[in-house]
Amino acid sequence: MHSTLTRTLPAVVVTLTVGHSTAGLACKDLRPPEHLSTWDVDAHSDIVVAAVDETELNGPGNQLEEMFGRPRPFKARIKVERSLKGQTSPGDVVSIETTKGEEAHAICPLNLEPGLTYLLFLTRDGNRLRVSRYMSMTTSMKDPRAATYVRDVESRVESAPPSQPSPKVEGPQPSKNRDGGAE
Repeated sequence: MHSTLTRTLPAVVVTLTVGHSTAGLACKDLRPPEHLSTWDVDAHSDIVVAAVDETELNGPGNQLEEMFGRPRPFKARIKVERSLKGQTSPGDVVSIETTKGEEAHAICPLNLEPGLTYLLFLTRDGNRLRVSRYMSMTTSMKDPRAATYVRDVESRVESAPPSQPSPKVEGPQPSKNRDGGAE
């Protein structure tokens, strides 16, 4: 009995260990909706259509990413082709980086490819623009849903009340008196 237990116990431990560690390896792509929700638009400070010029790694990934060569945190330089929401303008070349400390929750990480154009959902963090590696609606413009998503963003931005004055407005505008002239 003792020898059977001695042989069986290590096999059970190895099975549990391997089974547990490989369970964390599986990831799923987010299932994209037909249309964006208002939350998808409202939760982001900047939404742009931009071409990715270059990407570079931005620190180590988590243990599984390192062990299995999955995409790691990155920085990217993008050229804005169209600004749908936020403070960027067409022609701007800006840097973005992935959000620090995100948990994967079994979702495959975002991987941007230089030379391709994307609809990017960004969040302003001080002077930085960040993109989520796991919970982003970022979509390649080659995806058939991209045009629908652009229309969804435009529609929501047009219908949403302004959250703050445009940063391009400089100073107070002169008020007008009753006869329409400036005071």
